[in-house]
Amino acid sequence: MLNGLDAVHGGVHPFLADVCTSIALSAVHPGSSISVSVAMTVEYADAAKLGDTLYIVSKVNKAGGRLAYITYEILCSKTGSDEERRIVATGSHTKYVLKNKM
Repeated sequence: MLNGLDAVHGGVHPFLADVCTSIALSAVHPGSSISVSVAMTVEYADAAKLGDTLYIVSKVNKAGGRLAYITYEILCSKTGSDEERRIVATGSHTKYVLKNKM
């Protein structure tokens, strides 16, 4: 999804961050596959353009009790190039972990 400047639309970043931080949380906090967002921040640093490859790095800083605190970076580089990845956006995501359904 691109905006009028042929850059990745800003709404794509929080969507990707939500998915990737949830996966990271599930990996380090078994039973947390059901969680909901409490708060999310996005700070935009650069634009990803059509043809760029996006990378999302998520770090679970704390997951205990019912709240989990996760930070993330979205990076990009030209597809097929050896150029260094550059930061497109960073942010944090707080999630409320619901009781396991099992």
